[in-house]
Amino acid sequence: MRSAGVRFILGLCVVGVPACSGASTRSVAPLVTSAPHTTTHADVVPISQQRPFAISVSHETFIDTSRPTAPVDHPAYSPKRTLPTDLYLPKSDKPLPLIMFSHGYHGAPSKFSQLFRAWAEAGYIVAAPQFPLTSDRGAPYDILTDYQNQPADISFVLSELLKSPLGSKIDAKRIGAAGLSLGGATTFGLVDNPCCRDERIRAAAMFDAVHLVFSKPDEKNRIPILIAHIDTDIASPYKILRKVYAASASPKWFLTFHIGVHPEAYEDTPSPHDKTAIATSIDFFDLTLLGDETARSRLLKDGTNPGESKILAG
Repeated sequence: MRSAGVRFILGLCVVGVPACSGASTRSVAPLVTSAPHTTTHADVVPISQQRPFAISVSHETFIDTSRPTAPVDHPAYSPKRTLPTDLYLPKSDKPLPLIMFSHGYHGAPSKFSQLFRAWAEAGYIVAAPQFPLTSDRGAPYDILTDYQNQPADISFVLSELLKSPLGSKIDAKRIGAAGLSLGGATTFGLVDNPCCRDERIRAAAMFDAVHLVFSKPDEKNRIPILIAHIDTDIASPYKILRKVYAASASPKWFLTFHIGVHPEAYEDTPSPHDKTAIATSIDFFDLTLLGDETARSRLLKDGTNPGESKILAG
């Protein structure tokens, strides 16, 4: 079924429908009862009280010399994988949680500045690499199936960040992941698949995701997940992600946006879903990474807007 999904989404991208990236051209059941590690109230309060954080934005390039970019006979071949990365850094004298973000097909980190700024102002460091073969660079750097290599890209950048001077600013016990569209497939790989699972990631959000095959069969998630999807999505059919949600392990949440196009709630292009997308994603990470129990009710409240969105918890 998911192989067919690859063909379908590729066909849409070829004919010019923004299947994996938008038209933007700008650069309740019992659930989680605690954070993945012991978190006290004193731990949580400083972050919530300091909001909004002052932030800075920087750009770093990480180079993985252990893996090639493309096959030797491909025009995009390189013996290494180069990963330019946008970094959004809240100003703090204490280590802060980190969210690793994966963009979609024909996407770029620059298309998410509104979302990343909101996360950073809430006290989350954000790291968003540009993938070598699925970004908006164009031919010959355009191989849809390279999504299978992207979970390793995220893990590589995470490792490099943790051992860099920035590592002292990151709370290594509070690392989350998120991704849009094909980046959602990348994030599913990091969460569900033994080929690519990164145990350092404690919570993950998939936005208008496609759910694709990797080299090994999927297993159930071991960490909390949020799946958010537009019910009129034609690039990644809504009903498929509902099935993925049903098969996933708790704690889990499914956020439905009513009416819209594939990536609009998360990229910078203005959307009626912007406020809900930002609020619910922060609520989710507050609950699952910070252990802020007040975020449980906020997540359900912020995700429930008659005519615009609804949220299911399981």
